[in-house]
Amino acid sequence: VQFYFMSENMKKDSPFISRHIRKRLKEMEITKLTEIQQKAIPYAMEGRDLLGIANTGSGKTLSFLIPAAEKLILEKEVKTPKVLVISPTRELAMQTSRVAQRLFADHPDIRTVLFVGGTKKADENEQLKKGCAILVCTPGRLLDHLKSGLSLKKIEIAVLDESDRILDIGFEKDMCEILTYLPKKRQTLMFSATNTDNVLCRSWLSKRYKKVQVKIDDKITAAGLKQSFVVCPEDKRFSLLFSFLKRTDEKVIVFFSTCSSVMFHGELFSLLGFSAGVLHSGVKQDRRARVFDEFCEGKIKVLFSTDVAARGLDIPNVRWIVQYDPPTDPKEYIHRVGRTARAGAFGEALMFLLPHEKIFIKYLKHLGVEVDELTFKEPQDITDYYIKTISANYYLEKGAKEALRGYLQAYAGHKLKKVFDASKIELNKISKSFGLASMPKIDLTICAGK
Repeated sequence: VQFYFMSENMKKDSPFISRHIRKRLKEMEITKLTEIQQKAIPYAMEGRDLLGIANTGSGKTLSFLIPAAEKLILEKEVKTPKVLVISPTRELAMQTSRVAQRLFADHPDIRTVLFVGGTKKADENEQLKKGCAILVCTPGRLLDHLKSGLSLKKIEIAVLDESDRILDIGFEKDMCEILTYLPKKRQTLMFSATNTDNVLCRSWLSKRYKKVQVKIDDKITAAGLKQSFVVCPEDKRFSLLFSFLKRTDEKVIVFFSTCSSVMFHGELFSLLGFSAGVLHSGVKQDRRARVFDEFCEGKIKVLFSTDVAARGLDIPNVRWIVQYDPPTDPKEYIHRVGRTARAGAFGEALMFLLPHEKIFIKYLKHLGVEVDELTFKEPQDITDYYIKTISANYYLEKGAKEALRGYLQAYAGHKLKKVFDASKIELNKISKSFGLASMPKIDLTICAGK
């Protein structure tokens, strides 16, 4: 995990952190605190409820784990959960769990347990029986355990990480129900990437909570990020993506709009000899964890993903972000490209646009995002080979049809219909970009957005 270090001397600037924790942070190669950590940790250690607002990648995770550590290491033995961390996605929960495990490496008695969908509840319960000081979870999975008898009556610190994202995904009802299982006398630490007074603030935080904020600027992306776009006809999209990935030997995340597109392209590129991983909500938990780890460690270079990886995750050394399918809105574009050029590193972002989508650039400019147009030399046209390969494989052809259907459905449901107008897509050409010789039988009313 990478951090943006802001202060110069931890001992001088952070007297509120104990010598033992400073030593452990130094062993983790963390010698300076970020701005949000400097502002949030002192109030959190006073026991106050807190709303911390800062951009993704600014170091919010340690802003709540350090106060938790200071509290837990003073206790002789912790068998039941004292700290609850709720994350919007499995991947973010996994990342938080790893950071906690590293922070408590010198304290094997302070155990972190992870509850996320896709794993067996029985296995999670076994981990809980071994002792648990910090419980990291996603809302749905936590509520499932609570309804099965899990007790959180001894929780002293409740953390809502990426609380805005928790609401975006649709967990408001679950969060209201989870709240009924928690003790009223507790400390709540809430962190968000947006400055909004939402329902979670009003229900989870005490009336006298402290709000700390570092400058949020969705209009500016990282200084080391070079952003560009390419206008590409429907039937040339795959050839261009193939040519680009073949020439690139650095870490690349390719974003798609649907799980079916991620699955199809993952299978296809693996068949074509690429070392690629896929990340989306339908992948089983053990596989998701393995792919995430392999990509972080550089064992695989290409990650095909839906927007599940676009918020909150800190993946080291991602050089390229490719937006093969359009983002849902300009701000989602910013969140996607935020996966590269982190911690002062250099990164590049490339967005594929169809000819009628070029007006999207005006929306980005309105947010202060400057994107340069690239012109590519005509890539080697492998469409015929591509179609032949897919038609010879029943399951791959079936996957291509499902991916095309999902793409058109997602496109028809796009928020910016003036830009992403499904009726302007040339269907025979777009079918070729999925390796289909002609447009299959699909309910075309979706193209009218019905």
